[in-house]
Amino acid sequence: MGAGMAKLVYSNPALLDGSTDTILIRCSDATDGALSGQSQPITVRKKVELKSFKITAPDRAYAGDEFSITITAMGTDGQPLTNYNGSVNLSALVPNNYVTGTLTPSAATGFTSGSVTLNNVKFSVGVASLRIAATDTTDATKTGKSNLVNVFGNDFNVIAVPVDLDSDGTMDAARLTYSRPVGAQNFKIYYDDDGDGDFSASELLSTETVQTYRHNGLTVGNDYRYRVDVYDSGGNLIRQAPASITLKNCTDISGGAAAISTSTTWTKASAPYCINANVTVTGTGTRLTIEPGVTLLFNAATYGVSVSSGASIQSVGTMAEPVIFTSAKPNAAPKDWSGVLIDTNAEINNLSVTVSGNEAISETNGTTGSSFIYTVFEYSGVNGSNADGSAIRARVPIWIEYSQFRFLQRTNCSGGSAGIFVDTNVNTWVILRSNHFLENKAGNCGTTPADVFLNNGRAVLKSNSFYNSIADSNSNGGSISTASTMGASTFAGNLFFNTIDKRGGALVIKNINNIIKQNLFKGTSTNGCTIGFAACQGGAIFIDANSGANRIENNVFDSTYSNGGGAIYVGAGNGVVITGNYFKNTKGLGSHYSFAGGAISLNSGAVNTTISENIFENCFMEQNFPGISHGGAIGIDYGNNSTTIITHNSFYSSKATYANNMTGGALLLRATYDNPSSSVKVNYNHFYDSQAKTNGGAISILGTNVNNPEITHNNFINSKVNGATDNVLYSEETATYTVDNNFWGTDLSAATKCSDAGSYCSKSGGAFDVPLTNNQATAWPLCCADPGNAQCVGAALLPQGVVCQ
Repeated sequence: MGAGMAKLVYSNPALLDGSTDTILIRCSDATDGALSGQSQPITVRKKVELKSFKITAPDRAYAGDEFSITITAMGTDGQPLTNYNGSVNLSALVPNNYVTGTLTPSAATGFTSGSVTLNNVKFSVGVASLRIAATDTTDATKTGKSNLVNVFGNDFNVIAVPVDLDSDGTMDAARLTYSRPVGAQNFKIYYDDDGDGDFSASELLSTETVQTYRHNGLTVGNDYRYRVDVYDSGGNLIRQAPASITLKNCTDISGGAAAISTSTTWTKASAPYCINANVTVTGTGTRLTIEPGVTLLFNAATYGVSVSSGASIQSVGTMAEPVIFTSAKPNAAPKDWSGVLIDTNAEINNLSVTVSGNEAISETNGTTGSSFIYTVFEYSGVNGSNADGSAIRARVPIWIEYSQFRFLQRTNCSGGSAGIFVDTNVNTWVILRSNHFLENKAGNCGTTPADVFLNNGRAVLKSNSFYNSIADSNSNGGSISTASTMGASTFAGNLFFNTIDKRGGALVIKNINNIIKQNLFKGTSTNGCTIGFAACQGGAIFIDANSGANRIENNVFDSTYSNGGGAIYVGAGNGVVITGNYFKNTKGLGSHYSFAGGAISLNSGAVNTTISENIFENCFMEQNFPGISHGGAIGIDYGNNSTTIITHNSFYSSKATYANNMTGGALLLRATYDNPSSSVKVNYNHFYDSQAKTNGGAISILGTNVNNPEITHNNFINSKVNGATDNVLYSEETATYTVDNNFWGTDLSAATKCSDAGSYCSKSGGAFDVPLTNNQATAWPLCCADPGNAQCVGAALLPQGVVCQ
């Protein structure tokens, strides 16, 4: 009996990973085909191998605090690879490397059923849009990255400073101050009275709703340790921070000690320093150096620090031991002292900035001039028109990093800000990185934001956090404003939470060529405006007169709102580009005919605007005034000699359904006067589930002078008016538009004009006979599913959790 062996390989390209096939093996004699045989049925399964990793992380974390992530090995069949038991390296992905932080741990093992959860993940500094990457240790091509994590900086810390209750020169109390984190309801203050390092229930000093507490009856020379716990409205502990103080009497700074003309160091050993005069630092090469852990207590509203005549100040603390500029009063309040002035002829910081186009892509601190690092400024401000009442006024290039500006206020004033006033020469820089602005205010100030005013020079603002900033102005942003004289600046990776002003809840731009990218705007608004009040525009960003060529790119706008332009209002400016952004739950309240757009509003002064590659999810107009303020996602007034391009956007559940007569579920085009050289091009967009109350489930065109808009190569799917799937396109007039190559949610390929399409397009009182050319029988492919397809519509990249539909 003859026998032989053979090694066989079965290949079937059509067989999916993890799926099976049944085969028979047949063999025949090479010379006599009648001699043959076959095997029993054999089941073959295509092997599933490691393809990538799926990483889930919280959307919010705090710098230096632990959070959890789950890493799951994914197979080539698209399912979890349950037999994976390898190890991965972990790394932090920061957009454009805005900040340098440390991610711990750096590796992960211990996979069970292909998955592992790490509860001790930390990132050392605050940054918007962090992603965590996991890479297999044996094959670097097998990798994956997490959803976006917004890492809040040091938004909650506790500062303890000594105070003199009876003004006898002996410190006899400790004043604790702390900010209010998002969601905070009350605070519990503990005191370690037995020195064992553990805070027990019996050591609870007080439960407070306010953000300061004073511990009286203390003794100079003793150490005191505290902890403040933060609870939300449900009684859950959400944040916690310690503070400690060695109670010491002051080193007096007055008279000759306040006039510094030779280099001087203020030391921790001699701190605290009681500032009983205005401190002046003057003379070429003179430097005031402030060591980590030093506290400066200012005793009067007119006292501050002035640096001029070739001098500088170096206030460089550490995370554990910041330098503190604060009030000396037992009951501190904003405007207790005047701030720091780095004057025109002070020594220049020789920092360097690398620029690509208009964007600052890297920065390096210099060796000369002034720097503020890990420095806290609190309770400064001014009640009047003095622009030097900002916590810092910089008239020459300086560097500000990892510092905190809180409880600052300016009232009845013009110019400056409560926080930082940048007023340098043209093309010179001020750098603001990884700072925290907490609960600052500017009231009754027509041109003053709460946190930062950029007047001259250029600025870099990266990875800063802005919380609960409130301004009460008509033109200047809840947190930041730029003057028309400001040079091109970069705003990148910043976090804006619950900031408020009547125009530009977070940011007002009045100059040209700024880069605004990868920021998070959450809950920013023009709150406090009433229906009919014309100033409330731009829930997050207001682009004003004299601006142009500003680029708003890859930002997240979440739950922002305004009367018009729930996220962005462009009042004027040539060549604004709005691209790659995610608008979620933004809304317009409606107040005036030009204030349309639940996410974006373009006034007639907006010239040559491009809106591309954006995602609009659940954006809507909430109220109706006076019957024509609509456009659930975008509202446009035609500009003179202008071309507005709206291309490759995805509109998901955009609505103008709050009240009767609301039109344009996703898009409103409106003209109040004849603009023969103006046009709007709406092409390659995906409208899904857009709804209006009365007309124009997707698009409404209002006014009798709209000139030849081009509506081409779009998908209109499930667009509705008052719950019925019809009336996708609405117009008030019968002009001839270019309406070509669109899919209408059903097969209208035989229709050649609007009157052939039933109620899919209409005007007041009936259909308007706009020619419909090349109607598509089936939907165009989606770019999020097939980004390489030249015919695809909608945005190519969707945020985590947004379904490609």
